[in-house]
Amino acid sequence: MSYFIQITKKTPTLGFKPVSLLTKQEIWLIRKKDGAKVRAVLVQHGYCQQTVNYPEEHLGFYKHQVYVSFTLNELNEQGQVVTSGRWQDWPYPEGAFSAPWGHLCDLRCPIVSAAAQLDVRENYHSHPAGAPMRAIDALDIKRLQAYIADQKGSD
Repeated sequence: MSYFIQITKKTPTLGFKPVSLLTKQEIWLIRKKDGAKVRAVLVQHGYCQQTVNYPEEHLGFYKHQVYVSFTLNELNEQGQVVTSGRWQDWPYPEGAFSAPWGHLCDLRCPIVSAAAQLDVRENYHSHPAGAPMRAIDALDIKRLQAYIADQKGSD
């Protein structure tokens, strides 16, 4: 599951009671301008920052052999949410942040919609910065398609 965290005055420490709840690999989307704040809070809570190949695109941290990744997002000139760095030409699809909001303790954040996650999985390999499709990608595509179909069937 992917979450988009927006840092506000109401979350001065990221609401990071949740830091202790990060017990499995997670992918978080954050605004690029919040990267330094996220880094400081995680280091304060005992996370070790990993050196990543594209630091303008994401931050990576480990704690107790759990990897947590933060994708850095920003708005392009058209006001669309894009991932920083090599992905600036690929905006998130319309409605990407329209899924019901998730909760981790006091932190409330939108979950990236299943349709947007499917778009990423289906098109990642065709982007110039992408990589060949992996077996896990094909499995994720099937799961996301089934989930979306199930949601449409329950409407």
